[in-house]
Formats: sequence, structure tokens, C-alpha cells
Amino acid sequence: MKFVEHSSELYPSGILPQCRSLARKMALDFLSLQMIGCRKMGGSPKSHLRILHYHHVFEDERRGFEEQLSYLKDYFVIKPLGEAARELREGRLKEPTLSITFDDGFKNNVTIAAEILDKQSVKACFYIVTDFISLQPNSFPQVLDFCKNRLCIDAAVENMTWDDIRLLRSQGHEIGSHSVTHPSLPLCSVTEQRREISESKTTIEREIREPIKHFSLPFGLKSHVSEQIGLLAKQAGYETCAYAVRGPNLSKCDPYQLTRDDVSATWSTREIMTHFFRTMGRTKLR
Repeated sequence: MKFVEHSSELYPSGILPQCRSLARKMALDFLSLQMIGCRKMGGSPKSHLRILHYHHVFEDERRGFEEQLSYLKDYFVIKPLGEAARELREGRLKEPTLSITFDDGFKNNVTIAAEILDKQSVKACFYIVTDFISLQPNSFPQVLDFCKNRLCIDAAVENMTWDDIRLLRSQGHEIGSHSVTHPSLPLCSVTEQRREISESKTTIEREIREPIKHFSLPFGLKSHVSEQIGLLAKQAGYETCAYAVRGPNLSKCDPYQLTRDDVSATWSTREIMTHFFRTMGRTKLR
């Protein structure tokens, strides 16, 4: 029994997955032809905020993640989420801007991703699931159970500890909440929703001794989105609430309905930019 160390251990193998991957790449090749000559994100002159949403950076994803960050600097000004969100809310965002975020709280966020972020002089926001972080270090059975039943991953990916979270904060990164147990919040009662949102905030604040300002919705796709979640996040004292619905955030949009683009460090830069191009006009959750 061992923790997953490479991204290939998470993804299925065989003829069918390979065929699907090939079809996806062919579709992206076709779509990327539309981007030739479009230096400013699909030709749009508007200032906007794109928020990238990662989960992990494994050993075999190091190079890809570093290449992505270097490439994205040609298209965006990369800023910490809190700073970018304030400028967006106040209508002060003047150019295409990008923020990097991570969800869940995997160990490789601090051992690999943070190292690369530091090398690129980029600060990220790490949204953590507090019950996941609170598991005993190196407790394989507990981590495997949590990954399977809460994070929907059929393997054990090692979790960060509270010392790791404090280290990330000391390095200048932001820490946000991703709930207590990672449920689909719209399926929970209002009491449970409030507990997941508020208790996670209280726990993190107790551990790092400073206010927590950002919340991201577990799962976060349209089927998991509820306007009430944003309201509860606001009532709990957060400054932003983010989903995993693709698209740009335009000036003065609702800070409690921020969209994010789910990406992987295994993707080519072309794949990322093609997704951006396809969603340039998508600014609402519904």
C-alpha cells in the first residue's frame, strides 16, 4: 500500500481511454486553428479575471506545470486571488488577469507545486478540506477512505498537514476553505450547509491565526451550484465564493459567484488556451 506519486496512477489505461484521448486531442487541434493570430485571448479587448483551478501536481507533472505558468505570463498579469478579486469588484482591473488556485489539500501542493510557484514568483490560493487536513499524517487507510468516499478518487493521494498549511501561508500564499467534509452542498440541509461553510473557516483561522477570506464550492459544477451558497458564504464573513464553472469574470461581477477553469498540469498549453477561447463569452453561471 502506498500513496499515489504519479498522475498516471489516477487515470484509466486501455484502448478505450486512449481512443477518447486521441479524439479529444483532434478536436482541440481543430479548435486551436481558430486561435491563430489571436494574441489577446480570443481577440477580446476586455479586461477580465480568469481563475485556474488545479487539484494536484505530481512528480510527472512538474515540467508541464512550470511550462503552463511561463506560457500564461505572456497572456495575463498573474495576481493573488484576493488582490485580483478586489480590483475586479471595484472596477479597477485594467488588463487580462489570472489567479491560480488549488482545491482539496494534497501533499504535493506543498512539496511540488509551491516550489514551482516560488520559482515563477507566483502566489496561489489553496482551498482546503479541513477534515482531510486533520487526518493523521501517513495514515493510509484513513486517507484512502476519504479520497474514495469524499473526494471521489479511487486511490490514496497523501494529504497536507496543518504544519504544511502554515508553511504555505508563511511563503505568501493564500489559504481558503473548501468545506469541512467535501459534500455536494445543495444536497445538504441549510443547517449542514452553514456548518460546512462556517466551521471550516473557524478551524482554519484557529490553526493559522488570521482571517480566512475565500471559499470554493466542493464539486462546484452547475448541478452543484446554489445561489444560497454564496449568500451563506457572505454571511460567514468570506469575501469571495468560487465555483468550478468555466468562464471569465468581468468587471464588477458578483464576488460570491466567481467562475473558475478546471485544468490539469498534464494539459498542453494549447489545451488550456483553447478552453479559454471557447468560454470567452461565458460570464454567468446560468
